[in-house]
Parts: sequence; structure tokens; C-alpha cells
Amino acid sequence: MDIHKPKPWHGIREFLKEYLIIVIGVLTALGAESGVEWLHWRHEVVAARETLRPEYLRIVRLVGVRVAQSPCIAERVDALNDILNQAGQSGRLPPLGPVLQPTRDPWTLRGWESVVSSQVLPHIPREEVLLETSIAARTDYLIRIRDSEMDHWAVLGGLMGPGRKIEPGELPSYRTALGLAAREAGLIRSSAGLLVPDIVETGVVTRAEATKAWQEGMDDGRRWIICHPLGDTPIRFSAMQGPGLSAPPNSPFIASDDPVKRSLASPPPNQSATAHP
Repeated sequence: MDIHKPKPWHGIREFLKEYLIIVIGVLTALGAESGVEWLHWRHEVVAARETLRPEYLRIVRLVGVRVAQSPCIAERVDALNDILNQAGQSGRLPPLGPVLQPTRDPWTLRGWESVVSSQVLPHIPREEVLLETSIAARTDYLIRIRDSEMDHWAVLGGLMGPGRKIEPGELPSYRTALGLAAREAGLIRSSAGLLVPDIVETGVVTRAEATKAWQEGMDDGRRWIICHPLGDTPIRFSAMQGPGLSAPPNSPFIASDDPVKRSLASPPPNQSATAHP
């Protein structure tokens, strides 16, 4: 077997030529690898923004819903405060229909955890990452305030019923719950209002898209039952949960063109089927 030995170098010029070929080869390989990695992370950044985009539009829509509901919540709080003041003087609660609460808006930013775990954040501009992190933290805060708000409105639901005598200690409990519910409603509106400018500033959604989503939320928010007058006719407690609770068993395959069957499977107008984190 013939063994080909490397040719000996005949001078510094030939050595430099071989050295230059090796260096160029190494640099070319490194450059190609770096280019592939850059393309990979560029794709991941685009994918992360596409993950967040529908979520940001959904959050903006929820802000519109809450802004539309806020004056109605204020009116409801004032009406309940008047009822409690009158009960403090008379010792009795008037006949009162269901004390329905604001919407339990799903503020959870779905997809954010997957974006964080994908390790793509270091490849996104720092200013955008700061905005997105702030948005995620604010939605977490809104979830905590919303849950506390729902608890206090649940207490106020005890006002529903026929006219009755106020029990000892009952009035202070209702006053405390009402005060906290009003405070939390104000916190939710003010904090939620800060989300929209930050979301637009990320560049993930345009101002026009955000405006459209916000207006859709405003239009929807005005239709919720919290914006209807407080009724004075008590109803059966189970009816507050919608017609589906007391409806007879029915097939799980509901015809989409049958409004009666659809109504039995739908939540009441103040409780969205998607209003969960």
C-alpha cells in the first residue's frame, strides 16, 4: 500500500497559502453555522409574536368590556349603598331580585409561559421584552383582583330575596363587601386601562387592530346584565344560574339551528362560557 506523505513546504509563502486556506474554511463553517442559528431564532421570534398576537387582541377586547361596564358597576354600587342605608334606618331589607355581578373576565395571558420556556426572549429587542413582561405581570394582578371582587359580589348576592328583617351584624358585613367590591372595580378599570398602550407599543398588534378589538368589547360590555336595572322581584335561586341548571336531560348533540336547545346549553348573559382563566 502506498502512503502519500504530505508535501514538505518549500518556503514561507507556501506555508501561508495553506494556513490561509484552513482559516478561510473554518471561518466559512462558523459563518454558516451562525447564519443557520440566526435564521432559527428569527423564526422563533416570529412564532412568539404570532402566539401573543391573538391573546393581546383578546385582552384589549376585555379592557373594552370592562370600560363599558364600569359606569354600570358604579350605578349598581350606589343603588346597593342606598338600600343598605335605608335598611339601617328601617331594620329591614326590601324585596330584591338577583344581585348579579360584573363579568369574570379571563385575563390569563395564554401562551406567555410557552414563549418564556422557548428561550426566545433574549433574541427579542429589550424594549419589547420589558413591555411584554409588564403586560404579563399586570394580567396576573388583574386575575387576583378579579377573584377577590367575585368573592365580595358573592356576599352581596345574599341581599336577594323577599323583604326581611336585618339580622344582627349582617349590615356591617354587607357594607364591608360593598366597599371592597367598589374599590376592586376601580382598581380593575384603572389597571386594565394601562394595558392597551403597552400592547400597541410592542408592535405585535397595530393601533387600528387594537381600536377595533376595544370597540367590540365596548359594544359587548353594554349588553351585560350588570347594566340592566336592579330588579325588585325575587326569583328562584336556581334560576340565577340560567335555564340549563333546571332543564331536563337532553342530547349532547344540540342542533345549531335550534335556538331553544341552544339557550339551554348557553350561560346566562352575565356569565360567559369562556370567562375563566
